[in-house]
Amino acid sequence: MTSKNFIKHIIDRCHLYQYIKNLNINEIINSNNKDSTLLSKKVYKYNIQSNILKIINLLKKYNIKNFISKDFNYLFFIYKYEYNILNNHNFLIDINKIKEIQINLISSVKKLINYMMTFDVYDNFCILKLCNRIKRFKINLYEWENADNIYLINLYSDTYYHLQDTKCIILESNTHRDLNEDETNEIINIINRQKDMLKKINNLDGMKIFENFQPNKKSKKSIFSKDKYEDDYWLLIKENLNSVPINFHFIKSHLIYLKKILIYITSENKSLLREIDEKLQINNNITDSFYVIYFINYLFDIINKLQNVNISEETKCYQKEFKMNMINGTDLGNFIPFSLKYLTTLFFKIWDTKIKNIKKLLH
Repeated sequence: MTSKNFIKHIIDRCHLYQYIKNLNINEIINSNNKDSTLLSKKVYKYNIQSNILKIINLLKKYNIKNFISKDFNYLFFIYKYEYNILNNHNFLIDINKIKEIQINLISSVKKLINYMMTFDVYDNFCILKLCNRIKRFKINLYEWENADNIYLINLYSDTYYHLQDTKCIILESNTHRDLNEDETNEIINIINRQKDMLKKINNLDGMKIFENFQPNKKSKKSIFSKDKYEDDYWLLIKENLNSVPINFHFIKSHLIYLKKILIYITSENKSLLREIDEKLQINNNITDSFYVIYFINYLFDIINKLQNVNISEETKCYQKEFKMNMINGTDLGNFIPFSLKYLTTLFFKIWDTKIKNIKKLLH
């Protein structure tokens, strides 16, 4: 840390100390307010809310994002009325699991409140410690607020992987002969059920949880590794793009994924990295089909630069077909998944080549 940054850090610590002191936390949590409306009047005083906003804005510099006044206000109510939290059993999940979620939330609230009440401005790591406690509180609060959804997402994810295992067993047991009619129908049924699980997870906005889900028994294939890009995944993207209004959730997630791979592949080319960062800005809410088309067309341009001549000619044909569909006004779902699947395969090939070259250098 430079001397200039160190001075800024000290100033931030002093400001933070003053803002926390102005909250009068001890007075709020130790008042004999059995009625929550009386507590509300104290918490929602202008002076209190003003200092809460100052704390939140200051901590944004330390990577504390999506921490809003409502979350901060929850701290006081949960701390004061933890009994109500512990006795709220209106959940789908079993009582032991919800108790664990509730206790984790109350514990993180108490640790955060107690730390703010004893905030030591002379501790060089005081801001870091505060940030860590806020992050833990946010995680526990999210789990408590979304307990039912998280339970369902995990249930659907587990079902998806069990179906995947069953599908692999059927396919592997018939490597030396064609599938009979019953086996074929069973595979089709499994794929449809997997699609249904993905739709349900998507409707609960749970794709991040699904991506990080760890099944008890590792499936032979995972749709969030290279094998992610199997038919049911692309069919789901197609259905999303053909829906009215268009659902950009999956396509946005996939474009972010490709951008990360592209950055890794081109990490040694600084000028190209700058160009990628400037041209591939992914907004939080992609609602414009033109931007999706622009993004994919740019990926074609980039990949042409990264390939050898023979493969590049093939890519140009795919890009030409992509542009023809665009000009003819073809429905997005009828050509974008096809182009994306091709691009994704090529990105992985280039990525694999780079990794193999690095391994050779290491040996």
